Amino acid sequence: MAEQNKAEKFVFYMYKMTKSYPPNKEVLTDISFMEGNRTITSLDISYNRVHEISGLATCPNLEELYLYGYSRMDLSPLENMPSFHSIFLSQVFERDPSINFLIGNFKTADRYSKAYLIAKEKGLDSYE
Repeated sequence: MAEQNKAEKFVFYMYKMTKSYPPNKEVLTDISFMEGNRTITSLDISYNRVHEISGLATCPNLEELYLYGYSRMDLSPLENMPSFHSIFLSQVFERDPSINFLIGNFKTADRYSKAYLIAKEKGLDSYE
């Protein structure tokens, strides 16, 4: 039960943070406290200053991640997560090859990631 409350508080906190764009002085830089969370299915860390998401690999039910406001990040911790299927990235995010693990296995994404993944799946050279 405490884990559920922790997840709910985190989602509320993230909602509060992302609604104050451009980022205020209260930004997240570390999400290691999320390690092992079994209840979170959707996580929005947009417009924060998180640089490392390896702890999310231990969140077995995470399905979607929002990373607006970032241009690059190591997404490899998400590669072997059985439930993960949706990602939302900034237009300027470097998708190749960071989201290639979702080719043929994504449910939804931002418009640029969708175009990229479908183009890669179909063997097309361009996705814009």
